[in-house]
Amino acid sequence: MIILDTHHPEINANFVSINNFLGGYQAAAYLIAQGHEKIGYAKGIPTITNFKERKNGFFSKLEEVSMTILDKHIFEFSAMEIKDGSGVRNELKSLEELPTAIFCENDYIAISLMKLLTKIGIKIPEQISIIGFDDISESRVITPELTTLQVNKKEMAIQTLDLLDKIIKKDSETKHIQVNTSLIKRESFCPVE
Repeated sequence: MIILDTHHPEINANFVSINNFLGGYQAAAYLIAQGHEKIGYAKGIPTITNFKERKNGFFSKLEEVSMTILDKHIFEFSAMEIKDGSGVRNELKSLEELPTAIFCENDYIAISLMKLLTKIGIKIPEQISIIGFDDISESRVITPELTTLQVNKKEMAIQTLDLLDKIIKKDSETKHIQVNTSLIKRESFCPVE
């Protein structure tokens, strides 16, 4: 058996998953390199292992440069579907100062946030830059197109088939394989001027 798209280091099983920690770390590094200091974070409900690892990577990079995120700049969204985020609307409207960029634990959250920001008249990326995670197909059809961390699904498939072949041949120990992410730059993000 091989478990895909998640990673549980405490379980002795075969896994082929996303390097979620790296993806979160890359997102934070990019925000910082582009001059963002007032950063927000949009987390998914329910919380899953992938989100925890993304969060750990993101906050690890912030900690390296002694940056923090204000509690009022942390928002919660439904994780697995695009929703209007009406619960966050009042939180955003009550802020005296908006974050200049928000990292979202996945693209569904990012798209939900972008729709909400557009409804309340906040311009993306002029007022808030948005970064998602997963590079789902919807990230290329929303306006503006979403900057996101891409998961190389083809590489995950190659690694899975290679591991499966070794398991069938009884030529492999239990493995946890992680496939790295890469940043896809699109129009939902701009540097601080």
